[in-house]
Amino acid sequence: MDINIDYLVHTAGSGGTQAGLVIGAKLFNTGIKVIASTSGSRPRDVQIEKVSNLIAESLEFLELDLKISEDEIIVYDQYAGGGYGFMTKDKAEVFKIVAET
Repeated sequence: MDINIDYLVHTAGSGGTQAGLVIGAKLFNTGIKVIASTSGSRPRDVQIEKVSNLIAESLEFLELDLKISEDEIIVYDQYAGGGYGFMTKDKAEVFKIVAET
């Protein structure tokens, strides 16, 4: 299909999905930047530390000699809008735009 993916954006909660995606993107040399937006459960710096620890544990378990720095863990925490499970006017507007599009 000749599609080039530059970014993969997802919601982060426990950090496991982001850890796996970052490892996979780096391991297979995709060049894809994995970007997480927190669900509001923890601030950016805490989320980065959580994901970094999960990456380290996974690399050790899988016996992979791969170096991933905290700079490669991209997290935004300013878009949660009250956190997971809380509806706001702005969130409702986003749902409406996505549904119409």
